[in-house]
This record gives sequence, structure tokens and C-alpha cells, in this order.
Amino acid sequence: MNSVFVFSVISEGPFIKSCASDITSYETNPVWDYPESIQPDLSSPAPNMTCSDQPGTSYEYGTTNYVTCSATDKYGNSASCSFNIFIVSKTQAEIANLTAKNVTNENVNQVATDLESITEDPEDLSSEDIVVVTNLLEDIVSVESPDEEVTEAVVGTVDNLLQGAEDDDAEITPETSASILNSLEEQLNTSASAGYNVTQDKETLGVQTLSVRKRSLNNGITFGVSQTEDGNRTVGNSINKNQGEKSNPETTITLPQWLLDVGGKQLTNISFAAYYNDVLFPATTVPTLNVSDVIISATIYDNSHPDVFKEPVLIQFNRYSKAVNFTCVYWDENLGAYGDWSTIGCEGEADMHSVTCKCTHLTSFAVLVSRPNYLSADSPSNFDLILTIVTYVGCAVSIVCLIMTIAIILSLK
Repeated sequence: MNSVFVFSVISEGPFIKSCASDITSYETNPVWDYPESIQPDLSSPAPNMTCSDQPGTSYEYGTTNYVTCSATDKYGNSASCSFNIFIVSKTQAEIANLTAKNVTNENVNQVATDLESITEDPEDLSSEDIVVVTNLLEDIVSVESPDEEVTEAVVGTVDNLLQGAEDDDAEITPETSASILNSLEEQLNTSASAGYNVTQDKETLGVQTLSVRKRSLNNGITFGVSQTEDGNRTVGNSINKNQGEKSNPETTITLPQWLLDVGGKQLTNISFAAYYNDVLFPATTVPTLNVSDVIISATIYDNSHPDVFKEPVLIQFNRYSKAVNFTCVYWDENLGAYGDWSTIGCEGEADMHSVTCKCTHLTSFAVLVSRPNYLSADSPSNFDLILTIVTYVGCAVSIVCLIMTIAIILSLK
């Protein structure tokens, strides 16, 4: 009898030696290496490697793309691996490209204006983006360029960041807030000290730098924030006659004449800033109180000024009155880790129309109020609300009584 022997060749099959890790790319067409595969059967040809996407494939900004690669030998055995390709948002890519530059006197204008343009859509900014932008702001202001274009771009970028935080699109940590505030103040310092006159009105803040001759001042200077008919806020001052032009200013700060006369220079350089939210002032000691709608600050660039003034600076908040419990405060950057509100050197008084704070130093000022959250600055006062309710109730009772009277008269006929 003849014997028949059947031999079967069993291949162990290929396996993947190395596969790409997840990739985060600032480019839309990232290049990567194909995974490396090994065929244990050395007599067989190398396995065929195929991937669902190829190196250099173009993707959309802000997408996550899943890539699978498979190695198949001649017997049909296969092995596979997969990885993700994360394409950052266009904003993140542009910020990364900008931060790669070394900011110098030669390119600071371009870098500053590019940064403002890149951040103009706050919804595209993540918390990580804001940190990177904040670091770049520090680099920009460290160049100490007084150029008006740089100052306007810095103010615009800060406004973009505050809008993002105000809309809860991204969170700004206290450390980042302190850095942003410091960068803005340093740029205003550079601009004002160089004698530039700059006015910027933005959605979340307004700033102004002035260089004025002392002999042109007789009664000090008042800086104010007014609200226009369309609801926008604008900043101005008593020298240029544009403070309170469209309406009575809701918040003002008045610097007394003696304070401006200090020092032997003929010119006085001043900067003002008004903030329309408290994002840059993350207080920890009074979390249950509300901060005024406007936080206002002033700085005079003259080292001759005393630490404590003989006459106070007057800060008037016209949207508050005796209807609320209030405390006049200023921002002390040395309190806590990153600053906090303090009452030292400030006292206040109120009438039925406004709250006036008197402080013997310059910094950022506000009033802390304990009014209910549901009563906004645009709402009527408690007194007005009570009168409104009484009016409606009285009218209703009068109408009911009139109807009853008419009914009685008709029934008697």
C-alpha cells in the first residue's frame, strides 16, 4: 500500500514592531512614518503595509483623525495597529507660529498687531491658548515700545482675552490674570511716559494716556466713563471736554490740582484705565460681595509723589446710592498670592444718587456692594420698585371699587 503524506505550512504571520504614537500637529498635512512590521518566516517576502490614511494627508483644523495600518503576508495573515492624529485649531496653529518668533524692536509692531488679529474671536481661545498669549504679551511689553500701534494692539488683545473669559469660553487663572494686568499697565506706562496721547474704547475696557502742560490745569483733571445711547461705554476727560459728552458719566476719578503740580517738569504724563468686568481682579477675601460695574484706575508718572496724599483722590460711582451697602476698595497687588481688594486709605459716603470714595493713593478702585444679584445696575432701586408695586396694586383696587359702585347703583334702580 502506498502511503500519502500531506504537509501543511503554517506561518506565524507578521507582527508590528513599531507603530506611530498619537500625533498632535499644527500643520493640516502632517508627515509620519509607516509602522515597521516583521515577518518571522524569513523565506517569505516582507508583508504588505497599508494604512487608512497616508503620510501628508490633509485634514481640517480642529479635528481628530483615526488612522489604522495593517501588515498582510502572502498567506493572508495580518497584524494591525492604530493611532490618532489631532489637528489643532487654526487659532492655536497661528499662535504657535507667532510665539516661535523672537520679539524685537524691529518686529514688535507686527507681532503685536498679529496677536490682536489672531485672538479677535474669543470663542476659539482655550484656557491653554490664553496662557500662551499671556506669555507673548509679556514679551511684547518687555520691548518697551511706545509706538501707538503697539499700545492699541496690546489693549485690543487684552480685550479679546477678557471677552473670552467673560463668556465662559475659557478660564483665566489668578496667576494669568495678574500677568495680563501687569502687561497692560506696563504698556500704558511706556506709552504715557513717552508723552503719547492714546484713547482706546473696547467692549471690556477703556484706556487713555495723556501728556498735559501743568499751566493748562487749574482744577485738576477728571477722567470718566460714560454710556452712549447705543449702550456702549466710552472714556474721556475734562481737559479734552469729551468726558460726559453723550450722557452723565457713570463713573469718574478726579485728580486734585496739587497732585498734578508735584515735581519740576512742565508736562504731566497720566494714564487712566476702566475695566467693565472683574476678570483681572480675582478677589478671594470677599467672594460674597459684588464688584461695581466699572473698576477705574489712574497713574501719574512722576517719582516725586508721596506714598500717601495730603488730599484724597475722588472716585464717584453714579450707579449706586444709599439703597445698597457698599465698601470703597482698591486693588492691592501685594495681598495674597496675586492681589486682592483692600480698604486701607479709602473711605466713602453716599447720597440718593451716587457713592463717592475718597482715597489717599492711586491704583485701581471699585466699590463692593451687597445688593442681591438679581438687582442689576440697570434695574430700579428698591424704593422705586416698591413705588411701582404700590401704584399697580392701588390702580387695581380702585378699578375693583369702581366696578362695585356701578353695580350697586344699577341694582338700586
